[in-house]
Amino acid sequence: MSTSKRVTTAKPVTTPMRTSEVVTTEVLVTTAAPPCEPDMFYCINEDLCIPEEWVCDGQDDCGDLADEENCTGKATKVFHLNSWY
Repeated sequence: MSTSKRVTTAKPVTTPMRTSEVVTTEVLVTTAAPPCEPDMFYCINEDLCIPEEWVCDGQDDCGDLADEENCTGKATKVFHLNSWY
């Protein structure tokens, strides 16, 4: 199952003829549902499902730190090459 939503962005642009003009861009974003079970975390870059217990545990299980992002109130240090950051 996939989901779609329209995303609209607007930003001011300065042109030689006008001091300010707003350019609006609208795109349709379609995302596929993660192929994981409900108690799993989907690592999108690795196309990998990991247990939710591994999320915010201080180890980079996804390979791109996706499972260690936004870890408010949980372990946020990640072990890299024998050093804690």
